[in-house]
Amino acid sequence: MGIPMRCANCHHENPDTARFCNQCGASVTVAVAPEFRRLTIMFCDLVGSVGLASQLDLEDWHTLLGAYQLAAGDAIRRRQGHIAQHLGDGIVAYFGYPLAGEDDAARAVQAALDLVAAVGALPVRQGHPALQVRVGLHTGPVVMGDVGSGSQREYLALGDTPNIAARLQALAPANGVLVTAATQGAVKSKFRCLDLGGQSLKGIAAPIRLYKVIGPLQTDGDDDPAAVGQAPLLGRARELDLLRGQWRAASTQAGNCLLLVGDPGIGKSRLARELRAHVAGNGSNVWLVRCSAHGVNTPFAPLAQLLVRVIGAASTDSHEARIAALASTLASVGITDPAALAALAGMLAIELPPDPSAPPLSARALRERTFSAASRVVSAVASQRPTLLIVEDLHWSDPSTLEWLGRLLQRDLGRGLMLLLTARGEFRAPWPDSGRVQQLTLEPCTPGEAAEMVRALDPARGLADEAVARIVARSEGNPLFVEEFTRSVLEAGGDEIPATLHEQTLARLDRLGLTAKQVLQQAAVIGRHFGQERLRAVCGLVDEMLALALQCSVEAHLLRPVAGDGGEAFAFRHALLQDAAYTSLLRSARQACHLRVAQALLAEDAAAGEHQPEVLAHHYAEAGQVQAAAGHFLRAGQIALSSSACMEAAAHARRALALLGDARTDEASLALELELQLVLAPALMAVHSVLDSRVEQAYMRARRLCESIGNAPKLLVPLWGLWGYELMRGRFDEARTVSGQLGALARQASQPMPSLVAATTAGMTLFYQGDLGPARVEFAKGIALYSTPQHAARSVRAMTDPGVMCHAFDMLACWLMGDTAAAHAGAARLRSMAPALAQYDAAFLWCGDALLAVLEGDTTSARASAAQAIAIAQEQAFSAWQVMGSVLQGWGAAREGPAAPGIEQMQRGFDAWCATGARNLRPLFSALLADAWLAAGDTVRALEAADAGLDIAATGERCWVPELHRLRGMALAGLGERTRALECLRAAVASAEQMGAQAWRDRAVASLERIDQDPGNPT
Repeated sequence: MGIPMRCANCHHENPDTARFCNQCGASVTVAVAPEFRRLTIMFCDLVGSVGLASQLDLEDWHTLLGAYQLAAGDAIRRRQGHIAQHLGDGIVAYFGYPLAGEDDAARAVQAALDLVAAVGALPVRQGHPALQVRVGLHTGPVVMGDVGSGSQREYLALGDTPNIAARLQALAPANGVLVTAATQGAVKSKFRCLDLGGQSLKGIAAPIRLYKVIGPLQTDGDDDPAAVGQAPLLGRARELDLLRGQWRAASTQAGNCLLLVGDPGIGKSRLARELRAHVAGNGSNVWLVRCSAHGVNTPFAPLAQLLVRVIGAASTDSHEARIAALASTLASVGITDPAALAALAGMLAIELPPDPSAPPLSARALRERTFSAASRVVSAVASQRPTLLIVEDLHWSDPSTLEWLGRLLQRDLGRGLMLLLTARGEFRAPWPDSGRVQQLTLEPCTPGEAAEMVRALDPARGLADEAVARIVARSEGNPLFVEEFTRSVLEAGGDEIPATLHEQTLARLDRLGLTAKQVLQQAAVIGRHFGQERLRAVCGLVDEMLALALQCSVEAHLLRPVAGDGGEAFAFRHALLQDAAYTSLLRSARQACHLRVAQALLAEDAAAGEHQPEVLAHHYAEAGQVQAAAGHFLRAGQIALSSSACMEAAAHARRALALLGDARTDEASLALELELQLVLAPALMAVHSVLDSRVEQAYMRARRLCESIGNAPKLLVPLWGLWGYELMRGRFDEARTVSGQLGALARQASQPMPSLVAATTAGMTLFYQGDLGPARVEFAKGIALYSTPQHAARSVRAMTDPGVMCHAFDMLACWLMGDTAAAHAGAARLRSMAPALAQYDAAFLWCGDALLAVLEGDTTSARASAAQAIAIAQEQAFSAWQVMGSVLQGWGAAREGPAAPGIEQMQRGFDAWCATGARNLRPLFSALLADAWLAAGDTVRALEAADAGLDIAATGERCWVPELHRLRGMALAGLGERTRALECLRAAVASAEQMGAQAWRDRAVASLERIDQDPGNPT
């Protein structure tokens, strides 16, 4: 007969073949002879229980006692404690039995703190104080064995350890947790304890040093850097010396950055852990954040982790508490700017109370402030105390975090700050090589070092030399492989080595037993890091079975405990273990598990679709729920686009479109694709350029979808986007065609917006092509339909307000046609509208006002209005209006003199405009440059600018052609080529007359007369 299996829950003895208890269904362990073990033992007792029992009705006392035992039991079992006895209102619990763990003492202390809180929160009858408990903990050796006889036998811990724990409980204050030095020494890296000195305990000969537990220490989310059970760090002395040297330099001289690069398992995280332990030992700040494969398109994901570390607020804290923690942290490092608070609060999804006095920020401006505020926090904290910031797995970083790191590296990091980045070999840094980042590529360890690692993991020398040699050969110098192969062979009890790491990892999973293996498989679906509460919801196991499976996995070195946010959490010891567990699932089982994870996320937080839509999208996609996944990817894209995280927005949209596939015919899928295309188009325009053909393809597809599903109202968006795309590319005939389609749409619609957009696009296209009279007719229609701010363009995909566009271009058309009074009246009307407009539209308005002043030659007004536009554009990160304002402001400066700085400013703005890929307005900028060069007396460059403008205008932007001909003629006259100059000036007059541009004609005629009368003085 085999060894009987004892249930850890109810102590029932089961047959040797049993895996679960026949009595209660819990996991079972072998019932063995008495054995030595090392436990942490908890004694807990209610305060004043005798008095309570005498005051309460017997039934009420029974109910209250049951609630207390249930709450205390839950707190103990959540931390994998084993309840050994109930002694009236006293409870005895073991940590380290039936399975021992590396963190038994820490779990016992946390369970004690949880227990105090849970019991204190129990409801009591009115007039009675809240329940209180006393808890004592001691860690030491015991003998585990049977006590009693017959059916009254109990399996208990015997020796001094339980006696000391019982004495501590009697000494503990109400709601206090007392521990001995043995327990405090095991938990001092995780809990803050108050030293009470040596105390004499009844029945114990020598005084024992006691400590009162105050609470957990703030951690950075990782396990203890000095955690036991790891292979020794061998062959990395040079690399570790380099890291420590970099840290010394950062602490005493200037901040620096080191990038650790290498294959998975080569030792990047281990070296980072060693440096963390070194830095933490001298009282410096140590922050660790990680990128993840699921977060590659979540903007600022690691940066948000960092901020949570810095402020020390958990997601379970109240909204007000998180705001207070953030504000307090910023104030402590000297940052009191409300804009910084708002930017960082947005990153943490903390909604601040509205501030009516603060102007609304554009998405790009908020992004810029986020970059700035995060950098200020890091720099400020590092200036107060040396700080090590570790960012692991940079190959999985989101583009926004990489951009922030790049900007941080462009600055002077300042003394006290060291950045340690880790990445796999395929990672390529997107920031320029400025010499600020030192890269260290980790090479495999030598065969001798690998053999030494094997021997260190096998202190009993159970492995033969031949087995060691095979492990060394198979691991190919990868320290992780060395450790995993060695553990696998030792656990298997033989010398046979698996053919591959994946194979041996699967073998290790199998040796855990069916239940534990299934738990790890489902945990792998959640991710490399996972919380126990979420795993419980996904796997559906009872608490005891789940806790036992997790504890077995920890003891088998497959998982490691990590600090969780509001609960216990674990992590796979490395990504290869997670991959093996994940891929061992059948596809159908994996899909079902992904669906349960998504459902668990929504059960935890009904608003998860707004807070983390990309995570839900990932799980729904892997679950085969295409529509749900695409819908969440759409929401993630919309959120990213609204935050100006355009690379992430495009990635989300593309992923969803790939999921939907090409064979979508049902109306729901087509409608979903339409929304995705309307995210993809502006995102691509921002990421690449307006000339990127994919922008046109997205808008064209959106238009076809609208026509296909009969969604005429939605057609307004892609058509307007297409019109703007064609206009900015300088394809004015195509823009005119799209404008005509908008006009047809407007005639079918009953709302004013389509008609306003149709009039705006028609008028602006005609204006650019030089058809000023018909353009003014269209502008008049738009102005008649417009009222501020009801028709703000925010309702139509972040284009400029069509009513503002109508007013501005009508004002310019009036001036060109010679109606200066109407132009001035229009300008005054526009300026009066500014306070009621969105910032984007206000910047556009001031650019238009500055351009009118430029056309009139009013340098003072041009510079003033351009400055208004630039100020808004800089504040809100509107690059287009910043460029436009810079060119116009530079013109005013050049004309007022000295010319060189103003022309240089104009040229920078012109180059920036061209760099975006935009082709419209280039003839105007060329004309302004030619005018400035003429005023500076450089006729050669003036001629070059005019010629360039005319070449570009040949594509269809004819409204500036008369002025370009005139400027070309004046430049030629200055070079002594009178005949050619007169030809150009006559061409200027003719083209102005053809356009009906009286202002251009008057200016060209005046220049013609001047050259005719005084050919030697063209200015």
